[in-house]
Amino acid sequence: MTVQVTAPQTSVTAPIPDPLEEPGIRQAPDGINLSPKEVDTTGRLTAEIKRALQGLLETDTFSVKVKGWNPLEPRGSYESPVLKFGAPALRTLNLEQKLIAFNLGHKIEVNTPSIVIVKRR
Repeated sequence: MTVQVTAPQTSVTAPIPDPLEEPGIRQAPDGINLSPKEVDTTGRLTAEIKRALQGLLETDTFSVKVKGWNPLEPRGSYESPVLKFGAPALRTLNLEQKLIAFNLGHKIEVNTPSIVIVKRR
């Protein structure tokens, strides 16, 4: 005979760290200047979020928003779908490369408010 014990699932809510560290862009190692040629060469524009160092949980979900310089041109901005952080200590997210074309020569905003913790379990 086999006995199976099923424990009830519980959900613990902990406070979200505040303030969150700004996400980085891998192709802008100094955190300021992005080389469009580097994005073209690698074929990627990658946001990086330090999950573990900020006390964010693997089960936390998030969305990233990039705000372009021109609010009248929606192709210069981006909003990711809601995603789980998962196991890696450094969470990466590939952004749409069109952000480069519509923001060339201008500053884009990828900062703390752009990481939205959607749900914490």
